[in-house]
Amino acid sequence: MNTISTIIFDLGRVLVNIDFDAFPHALGLFTQEERAPFRLSVAETSRLYETGKLSTDEFTSQLEKIFNHQFSKEQLLTAWNEIIQNDVVGINELVLQLQKKYSTAMLSNTCLSHFHKAQATTENANLFSKNYLSYQIGYMKPAREVYGHILRDLNIPANQILFVDDLQENIDGANAVGMQGVVFKNIEQFRVDISFLM
Repeated sequence: MNTISTIIFDLGRVLVNIDFDAFPHALGLFTQEERAPFRLSVAETSRLYETGKLSTDEFTSQLEKIFNHQFSKEQLLTAWNEIIQNDVVGINELVLQLQKKYSTAMLSNTCLSHFHKAQATTENANLFSKNYLSYQIGYMKPAREVYGHILRDLNIPANQILFVDDLQENIDGANAVGMQGVVFKNIEQFRVDISFLM
């Protein structure tokens, strides 16, 4: 690998555990059959929210309609935020070590309410002074526009950036613009993968 100056971390399943089943579970929808009528509409609406096309109030209003007004907006937002869980154990210490030698940032496909929940309830979401968030950028990984936004903002050669994400497709997106990448599988594997940086 080339000389790295900046390391960018994904949020979900790298820094903070997430559970997509927690949302339907909180609404009492436990089987695939129960969820099926809502799945596509929720996915489309959440994508709009995560790219900043909807405010939190607009998002919960849309969810209210999708679920045929069975739940209040407050109930829906609380359930939605259940997706955000706890800190990934062990990554905190590694990030703090790396921050002694490298610039760092966070890049996440996320929405305003999830990011606020993560900041309020986890340590790892607060480790960075620079955050690149899909709801602010207007695009989601692995769209080329996301990585282009980062390159313009950092104004450094792409090959000096190492991106850490749990999904290969998002690493592929970073590689396509010249960044380097590591797929995060678990903390033990990650220690091995970044040993050349320590």
